[in-house]
Amino acid sequence: MKNPVRSLYHTTYDRIKQDIVSGRRQPGEPLFEEDLAQSLQVSRTPVREALRRLNHEGLVRIVPNKGAFVRVLTLRDIREIYEVREALESFAAGQAALRMSPEPIRRLSHLAERLKRRKNHLGYRDLRDSWEMLRQAIAAAADNERLNAFLKMINEQVETARHYSSAPPGRIEELLLDFLGVVKAIKGRDKNRAAKTFQLHLRKSKEILLNMFEHRKEGPKQKLKQMAVVSSRMKTAL
Repeated sequence: MKNPVRSLYHTTYDRIKQDIVSGRRQPGEPLFEEDLAQSLQVSRTPVREALRRLNHEGLVRIVPNKGAFVRVLTLRDIREIYEVREALESFAAGQAALRMSPEPIRRLSHLAERLKRRKNHLGYRDLRDSWEMLRQAIAAAADNERLNAFLKMINEQVETARHYSSAPPGRIEELLLDFLGVVKAIKGRDKNRAAKTFQLHLRKSKEILLNMFEHRKEGPKQKLKQMAVVSSRMKTAL
């Protein structure tokens, strides 16, 4: 029998986390326990527990005597997130090249062919959905619960970082080429090439985010300009 108290806590945690990851709650925004409890129609206890867990996961920052805030990512945060992600996801891609069964390889190969045929008409949504399918297939093939748990947590932090990035020229084409390269390596059972291709893909994504953060350090007018770019264009750092 389910514990209604624990179920309420998990629902509260999921709602707050989704608001942060989706960008509905902005970096630096205060998270008032009373307001959250009222909007979610729960007591302050599950809200407090959820905020503590999100603080541990790097999505919330709790400041003593001030309260909880949506975490504001720094240059150091981006570097650390992508260093960990690079190590974990490239390893997982290498393992998937050895372990993935024929059926998911067939599906990924067909997807790769469809993307190649539509390469002149692809949008960010097409590539993002395709990369998500690839990551899910890799995670399943790696067959490592602890690895997948770490990847889930780090990718949720990455999701908040994507709200800072916009598309530099040629990025859609790069995303397609990287995707095709990883799928080809997995299909060829080439562990080293799968890992290396994924690693290089993530390094390019990291540089896009770091460049965006550097631009945000410029004067107030430039900050407003960058914010307009971010809000008006699809985010493409994967």
